Formats: sequence, C-alpha cells, structure tokens
Amino acid sequence: MIDEPFQLSNYTVKQANRPFNVKGKSSSSHATDLATLTVQADGIHLLDIASQNTLQSFSTGPSTAFASAATTFVEELKDGNITRRTVALSGSSTKKQKVLSWRETLSASQASHLGGQSQQEDFEIDGAAATLHPIPVSPPTMLIGYPDGSYLYTHSDFTRIEQVKSDSHQRQLGEFVFAADNVPFLPKAEVARYVVLTVSQGNKDKSITINAYQVLNNAARALELLGNAIVPFEETIRSISASSTGQLHIVDRTNKFNSIEIQSINKNQLIYKHLSSISIKDTYKDLAVLGLKNSLALLVARKENQIVLTVWDTTLKIMLSEYEFAIPQSVGSSEVELELSDISVTTAMLAISSKSSKRSQAVVMVVPFSVPSQSTILAALGREQVTQKYLSKPSKGVQQKSASPLDPDQSKLQETLSLIEKIITDPQTDSEEATAVLNEYFKTENLRLRNIANELFRADLADAALESFGKDVDQKTIKEESMKNISTEPVLPRWFVKSLIELIFKNALKEKVSHSNKHEKVFEFQPSHYSRTLVSRLIWLHVISNDYAIYWGGILQALWKCKDAKSLIPAITQVGDIPEASLVSILKSEIALHRTQQEEQRKTKEDTDKMEVDGDSKTDQSSKSKGFEGFAQVDGVLKAVIMSDYTPGLMRRSFYEQFADGDDINRLFKKVEFWLHKEFTHPQTDISNISNKAQKDAIRERVKGIRAPKKYQLTLENLTRMAQVLLDAFFPILLHYEVSYYQVEKLNNTLKELTEREQAHADLRRLLETFAAKATATKDKLEPQMSVKAAKEEKRSLGVGSYAIEQFDLE
Repeated sequence: MIDEPFQLSNYTVKQANRPFNVKGKSSSSHATDLATLTVQADGIHLLDIASQNTLQSFSTGPSTAFASAATTFVEELKDGNITRRTVALSGSSTKKQKVLSWRETLSASQASHLGGQSQQEDFEIDGAAATLHPIPVSPPTMLIGYPDGSYLYTHSDFTRIEQVKSDSHQRQLGEFVFAADNVPFLPKAEVARYVVLTVSQGNKDKSITINAYQVLNNAARALELLGNAIVPFEETIRSISASSTGQLHIVDRTNKFNSIEIQSINKNQLIYKHLSSISIKDTYKDLAVLGLKNSLALLVARKENQIVLTVWDTTLKIMLSEYEFAIPQSVGSSEVELELSDISVTTAMLAISSKSSKRSQAVVMVVPFSVPSQSTILAALGREQVTQKYLSKPSKGVQQKSASPLDPDQSKLQETLSLIEKIITDPQTDSEEATAVLNEYFKTENLRLRNIANELFRADLADAALESFGKDVDQKTIKEESMKNISTEPVLPRWFVKSLIELIFKNALKEKVSHSNKHEKVFEFQPSHYSRTLVSRLIWLHVISNDYAIYWGGILQALWKCKDAKSLIPAITQVGDIPEASLVSILKSEIALHRTQQEEQRKTKEDTDKMEVDGDSKTDQSSKSKGFEGFAQVDGVLKAVIMSDYTPGLMRRSFYEQFADGDDINRLFKKVEFWLHKEFTHPQTDISNISNKAQKDAIRERVKGIRAPKKYQLTLENLTRMAQVLLDAFFPILLHYEVSYYQVEKLNNTLKELTEREQAHADLRRLLETFAAKATATKDKLEPQMSVKAAKEEKRSLGVGSYAIEQFDLE
C-alpha cells in the first residue's frame, strides 16, 4: 500500500529552540496541488507536488520565527483570474501577534501558477495563537487557534473577527475542517456547509474535549456549535489526526495508539464509540499519525537510524502495509522530529528535521500510498505475525492471544468491568443495572462482529462475482445466501470472566466475627449483596457453568457452602474443567497423536522399502494399520462434541486457545464435510428413536460430565449444529491464514441443502419426540433419582479448589 517515498525538497534551518524547523501543509489551488512549506528563519515556499517546482517564495529573513505552518488558499476567482492568499502566524512573546499575509493575482491558466508580484499585508491579533486553518466558504474565512482551546473566527481580509472562548484549563491539540457532505455523523442538509472538529485536553484530568461546529457557505454567522463530547483519557497526547469520515486517531506519550469514531449527534452531544487501543513497542520513537479514510491511519516512527511508515486498520488492529528507509544523512542526527500532513487521498507529506542541532538540514518527503476502495479485511488476512512485531506485550491481567479482528476490544472490556464494579459496590444503585451494562456490551459486540463478517463476505462475493461473470443468476444468489449463514457470537476472554466473577462474589462475601476464635476470619455469603439476575445471565451465556456444583443443586446454592474467598474463586473460574474445554483439549492431543503415528508409519515404510531393496522381504504387518488408530479416536471425540449441547461461543474460545495450525483446521473441516455429505447420502436414525436404556446411559454420561447420549448416534440435526459450531469456532483463526474459502463455501452449500431437508421433516420429528417422551414417562413414571451414596471406587475432582466433589451413580 505504501509506495517508495521521494524527496520533495530540503532546507537549511538557521535557528534552534523553536516549536518546529520545517512544517508542510497541503493547500488549495485552482489547478495544482500545492505544498506550503514553512521554514524557520527563512520564509514560506509554495511547491507544485507533481513537478516538484518551487512556484513562489516569500522571504521573511532570519529574525522571523513562525508559530505554526502557513497555509495557501484561493480567495477569489473572477474574469479568468485567481486571487491566491498565503497566510502565516509569526512567533510572539508579547501580548500582540502578527499575522503575515501575501496576496497574488494570477491568470487562471496553468502556466501562470509560477507566481507573480505579491502584495504583503500584515494584521495584528491578541495573544499568542498557535494554529491556522482556512475554511473554504464564501467569503473565505479562517480559524485561528490558541493554546488554551479558544479560537478566532475571521474573514481572510480580517474585516470581521469573532472570538470563541473555551475553558482556560484546556490545552489545544488540533482542528480539522471537512466538507459536511462527506461526514457520516451529520444529517444531510440543503445548504452547503463545512464542519470543524476542535480537540483539546484537560490540564488536570487529561480528558479530551471534542467540539463539532458547522459553518454555512454564506458565512453569515460565526461557528455554530453542533455538539461536544468528553472522552476519558489518562496520558498526555503526542499526536492527533482525524479522518473526514469521523474517526479520531490519537497517539500518547506511552506509544499507545487509540482510535475513536463519532457516530451521531443527539441533543448537542456527540455520540462516539471506542474503536481500539494498540500499544506500540517503545523501540519505535517520535510517533506521528495521519488519518486517511474511515478507520485507516498512516503512522510514522523512528527506529534507531531508520524511518518506519505503516498503514493500520484500527478497527481490525492489523498493520496492512509498511515501508522502511534510512534517515537522510543531510538531517545529521538520529534525534528527529517527524511531522505528517495530507496532500490528497493518495499522498501524504512527511517533514523530517533535527531536534537538537542549531544549524542542520530539514527534508520534506512525499509519501504515496493506496487504500482499499471498500473492505480492508481481505488485505488483513495472514498479517497477524508481521503485526505482532510492532505490538508491545499486554499489561498484567489482560491476556490477549492475538491481534485478531474478532478479538474483543480490551479497553471496552475494561470500561464495562469498571461500570459493573461501580454499580455493584455502590449501595445507592440497583445491582440489576449491572445486567443491563453486560447486555449492552454483548449487543454492541455482536453488531461489530456481524459488520466485520458482512464486510468480509461482501468483498469475497465481489471477487467471486468477477470469476462467475456470465454464469447463472440463481447460482450467484445461492452463494450469497449461503455466505451469510455464518454467525458470529461474542466471546468473553478468560481474564475478563475471572475478574467479573471475583468482583461479583467477593462483594457478596462479608467478613464477620467468629464467636469461637476472634482472630479467625470468617466469611458469610449474603445473597442480597450481589445481582442474582446477573449471575443467571452469566450462567445462561455459559460464562460460568451451573454444572460445577450440580450435586449441590446449582452454583447459586453451592455458594452458600463457601465461607472462604480462596475456595470460592477456583470453584467458579476453573475454565479448564468445563467439558467444552476438556473435549477440545483431548481433540488437540489426539490430532497430535495422529500426526506422530503418521510420522512413525512413514518411517516404518521407509525402513521397509530399504529392507526390500536390500533383499529382505520380511515386514511387520501390524505396523500397516498402526497409523490409523489416532484418527479413529479423533472421530470419537468429535462425535462426542456433536452430540452435546455446547454453545458456539465456548467452543470457539476453546478451539481458538488450543489450535494455531491452519493444517489442523483444514483437516477438521474436511472431516465434518465428509460427515455431512455421508449423512446427506445415507441418513442415520433420528435421535428420538433412541431406546430407553440409551436414555439412561445418556443421563449417566451427563453425571460424569460428558453430557453426551449414545456414542455413535449421529443425527442430521446434530451434524448441522456441529458444523455451525465449528464455523463459529474457527472463523477468527481463518482470518489469519491465507486459505481458500472454497471449503467454507462447500460446507455452507451442504448446510443449506440439509436445512431445507430438515424443514421438510420438522413436523415428523416433532411427533416422534412427543411420542418418545410420553413412552418414557409411562414406563418409568418418574425420572431416575441420584443416590445419596457415592459409588465405590468412583471419586473424581471437578476442579473446585479445596472441594473434592464425589461422583454419584444411579440406583
């Protein structure tokens, strides 16, 4: 995506200890992309980007310093002539500050853009302004920003000046001007207008204030405030940029790269969401960011004596493209200042200058790049490994396995956890509000995952449409419908689950005085101190499992038996003992065993071939079938998974944590695909026909923690659901391997055919299930009861800390 940068120009900097040495800014012209370069103690130079020619220079002499980058814009177009104005802010140490202005009248023909005689006009404003932005309305206006976050709104000829005040405890970060028609969070308007985003940071609490203003095309009134938002933040911001589609990209001094998106305006409030937080390794210095389009951003950094340019998709948290080159020797130091500014939708400008030298060269470069026209998800496939080299390790407690696009946002999870903690620990709030917070997180996360999936499928379908151009229309429709069948279910990471459980139940364990020993700590569980609705919701979502304490009547009843926080937490957070995780772990080990046996079989065959070559025909016949036992056991484990009632979310989490090999994933997909085609050709017996003995066996197996009916009873319903579970489970991993989607497509086509056949037999199955239920109730009258005695030599810990739960048998 990033093409080779080329040098636009270089300059000798004659002054040090200034806010910058050289700053570049793209400027509007009638027919040419201009770069306005502001050089300290030298002047202002207008360059044509395409030809790299200097069109005009305004020398200010060595005694003039600039407070910000100058800007150039077309002030008037009349009778075939254009009036171009260049405006700059001089540095000021007094209460007054000069605004330097040069006005040129040129022919509208392309050749006359080399510039001509200019007229200089100087204006004076109060204070020490720091930024300057033109707003291309009629008449042309400018926005001049001050360090405290206040602004001057003025016409370009300073015939009208209005002040926009701000909180004195703010530090101005930047302003961004966009045509309102391209900003998605604003409703369409009949009147042409521009939107101005101003961003400042609090000096005390570090929070970020975002204001959105509109300027109508006739400029009849000053900035009109549309809405604002206060975004919590903890660190000092180093660089900030915005995309015209409403995304803000922020880099702080700890090398954390944050992105937020403004979604809408409601009652003067900017509604935003946090896209991602990416921690860049501290080996990358002097980071600067430039927003490109949507969630894409260009990031520049220094690594030793190299300049590193990268393009990121902040929604997917994936580095899409990179380019590295040596710091130009003319700069003369590895301690550099990096400044990014945009030129067009396909080029950016990078200014590189020294931080320390009192007399050094500064280099301005043009960085060409390209971005995907629609989805970037396909471009992100297979880029997890190269992305990892830029990322620092997560902090303690946050266990993020990878940079998968479907991984939950760690910052959003922390925010959700903080909200729940605030609700639970505050006696004045209703604890049921915590359930609403969790539900809102799942709703938002589900929508995000589905949007990502839809983008991927739309991009994939677009490629498929080119390949199948001219084919039958019905085939295209079938493919599109089948691709939409894959669902995405939000999954909570393990660190979040443990933190949430500890938060809920530790709050419910209250210390009380022991009458027998005053020095002994005794805890009493008080159900009034936790949200029963929230716990039920967690059980329903399989975040915690009621099966841990099924012999005590469920997890809620089991908590009454826990008088010690140490034994409480392991009792409900040992994810490894959940049957889903256990089965996946077995499956992983069986696949590894199968691979080992295949290797042994290969070596045995090589030895046998060698012996035959040497004339010895004796072979070990038993070794011929040895390599197939492992895969038969894989069959058994997968069938156990199929016949259980496990949720895709837990299965996905377990699969994702156990599997990282694309070959293993493909092998499992082929196995399920084989089962589905076999079932489609030779249907098996319906599960409702399982005998009464088999049903008892199923209950016995459930008590043992396997929760599976008869081992070899496979039904079409179970196979279809298992295929869906595996698709959900492997979907995040598929994003990281450059594998063809033909397997997923074939699987979905088969699922579609099976689903249609299932619907045709739905009424018949319902009758069979009803008949089987009535027959069982008539014969047994009552459900089998568990004995109060443990079966001999059958004790097994379910991993509940100090509690060893005995395994019961049926009478």
